[in-house]
Amino acid sequence: MEDPASRRSINRKIAQLTKVIFRLSSVQEDHDLHLKALTDAYEQEIEEILLSANHKIQQCKQAAEQAALSTVTERVSNNNHSEVTELKESLLAAAAAARAEAEEAKAEYDLEIEKQQQQCRQQLELLEEEWLQSRESIDGAAAKLQQAAAALHTTRASLQQQTKEIERQLQEERNEKEKLRGDCLLLQQQLREAAAAREAAAAAAAAAAAAADKSREQQRSQEAHAVLIATEINKLQQQRQRDEEAHKETVSNLERQLKEMRERAEAAARQAAAAGEEAAAAESNTNRLRGFRKRECRRLQGSNEEIAKTLSLKVELEAAAAAAAAAAATELSSKVAAYEAEAMGREQQLQQLNDKCKTLEGLLQETARNNAERQKETEETFKSLIDKQAQQLFNIQMQRDQLQQAESNAQGRVEEVLLSARREAAEKDATAAEALRQGLGFSMGCRKLADRAAAEEGLLLEVQQKEEEMKEREQQILALSASVEEAQQNAQQAKEEQLLQQTVSELKAVLAAEKEINREAAAELQREMERQKETLEAEKQQALAAAAAAAAEAAAAEKAAMQQQHAVDLKEMQQQKEGEAEALRAKLAASHAAQCSSELKMHQQAAAEAEAQRREAAAAFKEETERLQQQLKDKEEEMKQKERTANLILKLSEQTLKRQHEETVKELQEEQQAEKELLQQQLLSLQQINKKQQQTLAQRPSREEDINTIQQLQTALSQAKQAILAQREEQIRRLRVELLTQ
Repeated sequence: MEDPASRRSINRKIAQLTKVIFRLSSVQEDHDLHLKALTDAYEQEIEEILLSANHKIQQCKQAAEQAALSTVTERVSNNNHSEVTELKESLLAAAAAARAEAEEAKAEYDLEIEKQQQQCRQQLELLEEEWLQSRESIDGAAAKLQQAAAALHTTRASLQQQTKEIERQLQEERNEKEKLRGDCLLLQQQLREAAAAREAAAAAAAAAAAAADKSREQQRSQEAHAVLIATEINKLQQQRQRDEEAHKETVSNLERQLKEMRERAEAAARQAAAAGEEAAAAESNTNRLRGFRKRECRRLQGSNEEIAKTLSLKVELEAAAAAAAAAAATELSSKVAAYEAEAMGREQQLQQLNDKCKTLEGLLQETARNNAERQKETEETFKSLIDKQAQQLFNIQMQRDQLQQAESNAQGRVEEVLLSARREAAEKDATAAEALRQGLGFSMGCRKLADRAAAEEGLLLEVQQKEEEMKEREQQILALSASVEEAQQNAQQAKEEQLLQQTVSELKAVLAAEKEINREAAAELQREMERQKETLEAEKQQALAAAAAAAAEAAAAEKAAMQQQHAVDLKEMQQQKEGEAEALRAKLAASHAAQCSSELKMHQQAAAEAEAQRREAAAAFKEETERLQQQLKDKEEEMKQKERTANLILKLSEQTLKRQHEETVKELQEEQQAEKELLQQQLLSLQQINKKQQQTLAQRPSREEDINTIQQLQTALSQAKQAILAQREEQIRRLRVELLTQ
């Protein structure tokens, strides 16, 4: 039977490994959620920056268009046709130059966008590869854990098999004890038969020669029986040696299996360390991705600033060249309003998505709490069941100890009864010999001997009944322990299978959700970039078309009287625009610096939190590893203590059996010596009586009556010899049958 403490320690280790896996998976989920939140925040910040830049550009466009329209109107009303022609030529040249610059800027912007798209594709490919690697590592860890669980099951099965083998050996030892007890009973039966034979010999005391032959045959049979007993003792000693060798081999096998279990535990610890390293690698990948996102944000902000500068230059050129851009401004304002409405709708969609993400996050947290509570309740239920079963096993063990104590007491009582019976038999033999020598009270002695034999048989029957009851109780205890062990195995297997299936299903669901989220985020980012590119290209083309139309209309409408005023106004306008551009640049730089500093602080805080989480996870993992090592040491000490206890029990049982065998042999030898001395005394007395009778018979003349009496005595002597020979042959045949059956 397997030890409850070892079973509890194995269950505790499995629960600890399950907790470690759950903690690693929850840490990975937290990292993924944090990464997703950072990505959403960066995307929202980029959207806000683009919206603010577009709003400022629209304000600049409106101001420039109003100023250009008022200036052109005043100049048209005040100057002549020649100035209008010159201004038209200058505006056409400026528009051509602006168009060329815009085309160059467009080409550069397209090239930059292609580069960004290529980099984003590469980053997405890297993220997919990292995700696949992390998924493979998690699958490998799950497979390793399943292998470790299977190894634990096999180890447990082997330990149970070894426990059954040890119980079988103990049962064989009990059978050997029963066999020895049967031998003792057989010896007692033989002693009773020898006593009966001695009584029969005392009844035929008149036949001296028959008594002498009978004593010789009894002596030879006793010597043969002593030889048989010696051979049986040698066989028992050889069997004991074989049992000791088998026990040593079993102990060595147990030590080897303990070593294998220790190696497997170390392998599990190494796997847990590898899982921690994989978690650290995932955290480093997250940090690297965070840095990449920061660099992307900075680069996008720089590109937005460059675009703002380019657009400001375009606005200045359009303001200087446009004469009548009211329609274009109206169209641009309507398109900008539509773009703003679209941006607002997109913001609302993002807000809805954020709300959905928060709702899903709350549901996931609630599900995790429910799973944790359900797992805790299941663990408490199984723990209570295991404690109850352990208490039942402890009670069964106490009952077994009590039964063993009762058995030892009964055995001691049997030995005491046997000793008292032997002493009484010796006294009875002495009394019978005295009665034979005196020739008085023979029938009374026979009756007493019969009463003693009946009392001994009653005691033996009572001892046999006690032994049968003890055997039945042992069988009941074995059946109860087997049922309890089977229930524990079923409960433990069901719990382990449920935990493993739940862990694997949760890991698969988390991986599928992460893959789907990453895929959707990548597709959304790519679609957003394409929409922004199309919007910017449409705005550029519309601005260029509006500028060309305004220049053509201004060239047709303006007069030649605007050249001098145009130079002065153009210079003033350039100075004013330069001042506004400088102020706008300073303002954008200040806002960008403040935003970057706040983002830097946020990232530093997030990095500090991640580092604290990593340290906590490392400390928890280290503590878990130390605890597992301490449990392994405790388990080794417990197994060593069990081995020492088993060795001590074997030594004590061996010494007890040896002492019992020695005492039995010594008692048999003493009884044999006493019987031999008694027979010699009887033989001497019979020889003296025979001599006296021979002398008496030799002195008197022979009569016919004496001759008849002698013939009758000879006939009775021959019949007694035949009866004794038949009885001895029956005893020898029975001993041979018993030896063959053994």
